[in-house]
Amino acid sequence: YSAGLAVFSSTGALLWSSYLGGSNEENGCGIALDGSGNCFVTGRTTSTDFPTSGGFDKAEGGSTCGITGIEPCGDAFVTKVSAVGVLLWSSAIGSGATTVGASGVWRDLLGHVHLVGIAEAAGSRSVFIAEYSADGERQRLVIHPLTSPASSLTSVCDDIHFYITGEM
Repeated sequence: YSAGLAVFSSTGALLWSSYLGGSNEENGCGIALDGSGNCFVTGRTTSTDFPTSGGFDKAEGGSTCGITGIEPCGDAFVTKVSAVGVLLWSSAIGSGATTVGASGVWRDLLGHVHLVGIAEAAGSRSVFIAEYSADGERQRLVIHPLTSPASSLTSVCDDIHFYITGEM
């Protein structure tokens, strides 16, 4: 499976659509826009050949995780796609035996892109918040351990604070 991205006019006409992914499985979980109509898509990939281009982290984890040790680990991704469907840059977060997935993305007033998600390693889970510049350079990565298992998060930003809710 690949993450799908489609853009429609205000009358419901399909303007363009595309897939984002590699040879394994991707889930698109969040989307944000900038003033030029560029899309910022985030989610999770288990592909070792996910299209990372022009971004900060171009290497995917590719290890195995899970109880049986045979499930592929996942990486979070954030991808910028132009208003006409051209891939501008894409970055991955994750490595080794860590499963990472992003569930929310937003832009601040400076044009920086923020994403939030869950990282899991050795049975413990953490919330992460990452910040990227408008051209895909990672500015910050903050990780907060959770005291209980988290399975989903939703987030919003008012350009000053991040608000996160979910099963934490």
